[in-house]
Amino acid sequence: MKIYAQEIEDGLVEALTEQNTVAYLSPAIETSRFNLSEKSIASILQASKAATSNPDQIDLFYLSSILVSTGWNKNDDVFSPADTWAARKTPEDKQFNFMHNEKDIIGHITGCYAVNFNGDMIPDDIETAPEEFNIVTSSVIYKSWSDLEQKVRIQKIIEEIQEGSKWFVSMECLFPEFDYALRNSMGETKIIKRQEASAFLTKHLRSYGGSGEYEGYQVGRVLRNLSFSGKGLVSKPANPKSIILNSDPVSTEPKEKDMSVQAKADDQLQAELAEAKVMNEKMKKEQEDAKAKIVAFESMLVEKDQTIASYQEQIKDLQSTLAEVKSSLEQLAQAKKDMEDQFMEMKKKSKMEKRKASLTEAGVEETDLDATLASFDSMADEAFDHVVALMKKKAKKMEQYKEEASTEDSDSESVAKDTLDAAQPQQDSVESTLASLNEDASDEEESEQLRATASTWFASFLNTAKKTN
Repeated sequence: MKIYAQEIEDGLVEALTEQNTVAYLSPAIETSRFNLSEKSIASILQASKAATSNPDQIDLFYLSSILVSTGWNKNDDVFSPADTWAARKTPEDKQFNFMHNEKDIIGHITGCYAVNFNGDMIPDDIETAPEEFNIVTSSVIYKSWSDLEQKVRIQKIIEEIQEGSKWFVSMECLFPEFDYALRNSMGETKIIKRQEASAFLTKHLRSYGGSGEYEGYQVGRVLRNLSFSGKGLVSKPANPKSIILNSDPVSTEPKEKDMSVQAKADDQLQAELAEAKVMNEKMKKEQEDAKAKIVAFESMLVEKDQTIASYQEQIKDLQSTLAEVKSSLEQLAQAKKDMEDQFMEMKKKSKMEKRKASLTEAGVEETDLDATLASFDSMADEAFDHVVALMKKKAKKMEQYKEEASTEDSDSESVAKDTLDAAQPQQDSVESTLASLNEDASDEEESEQLRATASTWFASFLNTAKKTN
């Protein structure tokens, strides 16, 4: 069934989705308009018997009943002549249950046909549906049961049907769509198609919790595309005309009405109405209690949602704080690294200045300082200090050689030889020092590096000595 926007706004989705069938249980009140004569009943029963495909079975109880009538019923559901006529054959071979309980099936429908409100048969081959008519069904109730309790129960029901004072029938009907019927105080009715523009009327229907009225009009539900799915044996049907026609032979002779039976029926009806009123009050109280529980539950859900929202906001704040702390830590780490790099750079620069001063003091020429420093760059401070000490010692001796050379008149080759001979002990001393350092070195590569550096330096020293002489 299509559901319109206004019906969704009115909160009717669940009701419209679930209520696409009708089955009515209302007090039975006969009207003077439907008053079958004994002759009409007899003709109906005769036609019903003729329509029965399997008559005179000892384990079946045959009966006929008016399933539905065109027009309004007491639940404000309207059966239009056209839709009801089109569905007149759909009840055949459907279930016959007890009090609309599909788990309590007591028989089945064997046939169906239409009669007017006077009880006259209506031919099936007419071109236009009658304005007013009833659908009559022939049915059977199963008399034979292996369960003794069920057998006694069914026998009692059959006896009460034969008495004609208690049992009625109520149809069960499926419908996929409906329209609206508006009836004024004069009894005039007009049909309104159900669509988006008229969907606001749904909430006024009694079937969906409304009052059944709108601006002075009685509002009814016109059922469309009907399909009768069965009928129920009930004590108070929605349709006033839903009477059972006993299948026993009906005498055409006049009979006096049994007033005591009618009185009993009236008393029973009043009792049922009183019981219905009590049940209605009980249901109203249960609905109020359920509504209060729903309100409390909804309030709890709102509070829960608020608590969750508060926790989510706190989590968001903590995540923001964590991000700030993480950013601060990264900045501190970078600042620390920058300071360490600056310190190492200053330390290296101070070391180079100190070494440059030591090499200058040891007699290394200004033009050779950078190259000499580069060659000593990877040398440990202790080894560097030893080498510089040797260089100072050598420089001192070279100074002494120069002084001696200035006082003696000797040729340059003799002086150079003596200088080289004098430098030999210095070379031996450097190599001895390097050998001593090698003994303490843990890395063979470092030892080789020290040896190579010292050799390079000493070769430079010898060249310097030669140039000087």
